[in-house]
Amino acid sequence: MLPVLVTGVVAVGLLLSWTMYRNYAADRITSEVTAYRIVSDSQVTISFNVVKDGGKPATCIVRARSRDGREVGRAEVPIPAGARDQKSVAVTYTLATSRRAIAPEVYGCAPAQ
Repeated sequence: MLPVLVTGVVAVGLLLSWTMYRNYAADRITSEVTAYRIVSDSQVTISFNVVKDGGKPATCIVRARSRDGREVGRAEVPIPAGARDQKSVAVTYTLATSRRAIAPEVYGCAPAQ
C-alpha cells in the first residue's frame, strides 16, 4: 500500500509542477522603457520595448507618477502578436494623466487573455 501512495503523491507533484511551469514560466515577458516625453500637464508619451514569444499577443500596464510619487495615470496597452520569429516589439503610447507626471513606467506585462 505504501508504494502505491508514494507513487501517487509523486505523480501529483510532477503534474502540478508541469502545469505551473506551462502557465507561468513559459510566457516570460520583459519590458524596458526606451524614452518618454512630457507632452503637457495631462499627457505623457512613453516608448518601450517588449520581449516576448513571437506570434503571441500581450498586455502591458503603463503608469505615471507625479513628483510626490502618487500615481496620476494608468492604462492597459495591448501589444500585438507580431511575426512568429519576432521576439521584440517597440511600442509608443500616450498616457492621459490627472496632473503633471514626471516618472512614466511599464508596471508589468502578461500574455493576453
